[in-house]
Amino acid sequence: MGHVSLVKTLTSSTLPKSFLCLRKLQGLSAPISSVQYRRYSSRVEYNPIRSVLVANRGEIAVRVFRACSELGIKSVAIYSEQDKMQMHRQKADESYLIGKGLPPVQAYLNVPQIIKIAKENNVDAVHPGYGI
Repeated sequence: MGHVSLVKTLTSSTLPKSFLCLRKLQGLSAPISSVQYRRYSSRVEYNPIRSVLVANRGEIAVRVFRACSELGIKSVAIYSEQDKMQMHRQKADESYLIGKGLPPVQAYLNVPQIIKIAKENNVDAVHPGYGI
C-alpha cells in the first residue's frame, strides 16, 4: 500500500523573478501553492545486474570487462568478422558475431542485431562503450 509524502515547494514570494516571468510566458498564471501532497508507492523491486553486453571493442571494452570481473558480473562481447582474434573478444566471458559481411564500424552500429543478441542471451544491461 502506498503512503502519502509531503513535498514542500517554494512560494511565489520566494521564487526568483526570472522563474515567475517564465511561468507567465508559459501561460501559467495560477498561483503556486506552498505545500503539495504526492502519493508514492512504497513497493520497489530491485533486479541486480548479472550480465553486461559491451557494444564496443578495443581497450574500452577490455576495461569494462575487467570491472565486470571484479564485481562478479558476466561480460558479453560482440565482434565483427575482422575482430574475431582481438583481445576484447578473448577477455569476455561470452562473445557473439555481429554484422556478418559488414565493415567493422557498421557492424558495431547495427543496433537491432545488438538488441537481438542481448535478448536471446538474457543480458541484463548494455554498456554503449565509447567512440565509434
